[in-house]
Amino acid sequence: MIIWLKMKIISKYGTQRAFARVCGKSENWVSEIVLGIKKASPEEERLIMEKLGVDLADKLVSQG
Repeated sequence: MIIWLKMKIISKYGTQRAFARVCGKSENWVSEIVLGIKKASPEEERLIMEKLGVDLADKLVSQG
């Protein structure tokens, strides 16, 4: 599980469902990325980071 991503989604949107709606994606799409089942494409990563208000530097620091 990608904990930092789950925490950002919950803190900003309350639920993965609400985040999925904002992204124009399915809740399953969000779940698969959060659980590490699916890797986000570069376009999807940009969408996620834009909607969460983070940048690549934040992402890399959070994973360390």
